[in-house]
Amino acid sequence: MKSEEKLIRHFRRTVASNPELTRVLWRGIGDDAAILEKFGGNLVVTTDMLCDGIDFVCGKDAPEEIGRKSLAVNLSDLAAMGAAPLAVVISVLLPLDAEKRIGPTAEFAERLFQGLLPTARKFAAAIAGGDTNAWHGNFAISITALGKVEPSRAFLRDGARPGDRILLTGAVGGSIFGRQFRFTPRLLEALYLARYSKIHAAIDISDGLQLDLARLARESRVVFELNREAVPVHRDALTPPSDAERYPGWETEKTPLDHALSDGEDFELVLAVPPDEAKRLVETQPFLAAARGDQKICRDLEELCAEYHFQFSKEDFLELAEARLTEIGEFKEGLPPETPSAAGWEYEF
Repeated sequence: MKSEEKLIRHFRRTVASNPELTRVLWRGIGDDAAILEKFGGNLVVTTDMLCDGIDFVCGKDAPEEIGRKSLAVNLSDLAAMGAAPLAVVISVLLPLDAEKRIGPTAEFAERLFQGLLPTARKFAAAIAGGDTNAWHGNFAISITALGKVEPSRAFLRDGARPGDRILLTGAVGGSIFGRQFRFTPRLLEALYLARYSKIHAAIDISDGLQLDLARLARESRVVFELNREAVPVHRDALTPPSDAERYPGWETEKTPLDHALSDGEDFELVLAVPPDEAKRLVETQPFLAAARGDQKICRDLEELCAEYHFQFSKEDFLELAEARLTEIGEFKEGLPPETPSAAGWEYEF
């Protein structure tokens, strides 16, 4: 039996032994394609490819961290659409000289898979299959995530209107010191906002607050006025480790606010919200209130978890306090300029 077949059979057994990882599958791993059961709502599809040397460093970053991040960034895209996960398809490109680049292939693949399983279980993302291949280059992983959304509740980038306030979940900056591997996609928060508030547009922060905000504004054909002093700077950017210069891309001459605006990989949500609704959300702070035990909001969140089969513990609910909503600016009439270039982009056209 070829090693690839052994690997696939092993993962197939692992997935089959976890009912939450096969919940929406009529037919999963084992055929030429998976078949999903019928479900309500519109189908949402997103994909992300992550590569050694760009999104992580094999040998420095643990395979478990790489697997977790690879799944979480896709689930964050679903959150930015107000969608709930259904299933994921996972494909990996392994180096032919694996011993040199990643170590023993079977051990690396097993640790990678084990790293993403807890997040898949937590958000009821069925593992529908994927592919493996090998080449004369670095390791890469591509995940395609499928989700569902009620058409009337989908978050889009082109819905921001003049007068809308800009809200941000959580704090930003300094993700390079490990948060890029540990973050939790704002899926429950997004589903709550989609159901219990009015959101005109949204985007998640992958390439930096300022750049991704500019992308949202351009799609909506508006301009934005950012209150820089209101931007919540994450403690990772305020107090970087003493060896911060060892982290590629970290420039010590930047201020903490500069890092908050441009670092990227925060995976918080940027929201366009009508003024009255923005005021209400900032005043009530639903996620902070839930962490403090507000019975009504906790009940609403628990009902969403039950509906979408999320597995949230008491500790997970306490962590919702990190999703504090902050008003950081306003959208206004005007034609936005070209989206600025992103420092650290992997390529140029």
